Amino acid sequence: KKEGLSGSSFFTWFMVIALLGVWTSVAVVWFELVDYEEVLAKAKDFRYNLSEVLQGRRLEK
Repeated sequence: KKEGLSGSSFFTWFMVIALLGVWTSVAVVWFELVDYEEVLAKAKDFRYNLSEVLQGRRLEK
């Protein structure tokens, strides 16, 4: 049985598109409400601190 667009296939694609839309909206709202430069700076600092901890440098301080 080959039907053009089966019900489950349509539902699957609908859910994929809906989830993409929802997560895009969440990302837009998140970056509007949060100072993303501060978040990126903290993430960068965390990455460097984690690197130092893994190398044993932070433990001496």
